[in-house]
Amino acid sequence: MSSFDERFFQAIFQFAQKSFFLDTVGIFLADGILYILIALAIIFVLLQKTWRTRIFLLLEITLACLFARGVIVEFIKFFYHKLRPFEFYGFEPLISASGHAFPSGHATTVFAIAIVIFFFNRSWGGWFLTLAIISGVARIFVGVHWPLDILGGVIFGTGAAFLVHFLLKDQRARIWPSQNIRR
Repeated sequence: MSSFDERFFQAIFQFAQKSFFLDTVGIFLADGILYILIALAIIFVLLQKTWRTRIFLLLEITLACLFARGVIVEFIKFFYHKLRPFEFYGFEPLISASGHAFPSGHATTVFAIAIVIFFFNRSWGGWFLTLAIISGVARIFVGVHWPLDILGGVIFGTGAAFLVHFLLKDQRARIWPSQNIRR
C-alpha cells in the first residue's frame, strides 16, 4: 500500500463514523449518485431534438459504460487483487462492498457517463463531472475505496469514453453533419 493512498484515505475517512448526518449524506453520495447520473443521462437523452440523436447518444453512453466497467475493470480485477480499506484496516465500512478495490467500478462508470455527456454538452457535462468527483470522494469517505482506486476509475472511465467517442466519429458525422459536436 502506498503511503499516499493511506494518508489521503485517512484525511477523508477521519470524518466518517462521527456524525449520523454526515454518514447519511456520505452513504447517499457514495451509492446514490450513480443512479442519479443514470436518471439525468436519460433525461438528457430525451431532451435531444431528434430520435436519431437520442438513439446515438444512448448508444455512445451505453458502449462507453459497458467497455469501461464490463471489460476494462473486470479484466484488471481478474489479474490484480487489491484489498479494500476496510479489509486492510479491519473496520466496518458505512456501505457494503465486495470484490477487489482497484479500479473503482463506480468511479469508472460515472466518469464514462460524465465524459460522454461532456462531449455533447459542456454545461451538462460540467455538472456530471462535478457529481462524479463527489461520488468518488464519497466512496473513500464510506471506507470502500482508496484514492488510487478512484483515480484508476477516473482514468479508465475517461479513456473508455474517449475511445468509444473516437470510434463512433464517422457515424456521428453522418447523423450530425452540420452540428458542432467534438469529433
